[in-house]
Amino acid sequence: MKRRNFIKTGITLPAATLLPASTLLGRSTSFDLAPVHLAMGRRLKPGSTLGIIAPGYAVSPEKLEEALGYVKDLGYTPYHTDRILGNHGYLSNTDEERLADLHHMFENENVDGILCVRGGYGCTRLLPHINWDLIKRNPKVFAGFSDVTALLNEMNKRTGLVCFHAPVGTTLDTEYNREYFRKVITEGAASITLSPFPYQEEEEKHPVEYEPYTLNPGIAQGILAGGNLSLLAAMTGTPYEPDYTDKIVFIEEIEEEPYRVDRMLTQLLQSATFTKASAVILGIFAGCNKARNPESFTLKEVLTDLLGDLDMPVAYGYPIGHIDENATLPIGVPVEVNTGEITVKILTSSVI
Repeated sequence: MKRRNFIKTGITLPAATLLPASTLLGRSTSFDLAPVHLAMGRRLKPGSTLGIIAPGYAVSPEKLEEALGYVKDLGYTPYHTDRILGNHGYLSNTDEERLADLHHMFENENVDGILCVRGGYGCTRLLPHINWDLIKRNPKVFAGFSDVTALLNEMNKRTGLVCFHAPVGTTLDTEYNREYFRKVITEGAASITLSPFPYQEEEEKHPVEYEPYTLNPGIAQGILAGGNLSLLAAMTGTPYEPDYTDKIVFIEEIEEEPYRVDRMLTQLLQSATFTKASAVILGIFAGCNKARNPESFTLKEVLTDLLGDLDMPVAYGYPIGHIDENATLPIGVPVEVNTGEITVKILTSSVI
């Protein structure tokens, strides 16, 4: 594969948020800079009320109690309605009741932010029925990941609200996850750089799919979008498909065989705008190197084959996904990626 170097920008940013041009690949590069206007929720503070919802799969009372404990450990006050334990088959409740819970949390003036307790499946069923004007009038922190990918991206697209690809309530159990949740959502840090954790020092803990590597080195800037591969593929060809043009697209996945990763990535590549992105950054595809077919390609071979020749920076191994080191990322804000060094820098605060 022929490797290329890139410097791309797909956004306009306040000049104060950028690295000096001379630091980019060691040469002078100029960018056309102007403000980006975003809708943001208020940062969470100690004692803030965090509304807990289950927009997808059902959650057991025991897991809910664990999640509430993690929220309290972060210094917030959790709040939920009885709808969260409705248990409608594999869903936490009917579509109508889960939608009502979502709307209630945005409408309730006593709720400062909203956290999904888990993912699973069910969020795409809500998309046609959400009151986007209600959310636009009541901007709040909204956080989750996995199946919540559908809500995060569509909410940002429809309302301009910065949403957070962040640990769900049941996965706020590691210090890494809590640290970045606090940095982004409580402290409102205006400049955060993420890079892979030290894989080489933890080989016994982390299997091969944790190893970071660069497919196309380069630097790019753009608005952040993305999430779970299965959800991004499921939304392709629907009215809820994200527009990836000039975006920095991040992708993660869990427990999908290489051929299934191949199929879903191929679907994205054949969509209208994916190849128009500014860069693709890949999180950890946990458990995705396993294959029942002994003749299967490896995960790395699939990613290299499909993404290695894209005309943009691409790298694998960012701390994003169904892992203990799942950093909080704000969807809808400008970031800068360096895929040669496998870093992503959030360029502005994502809360007010």
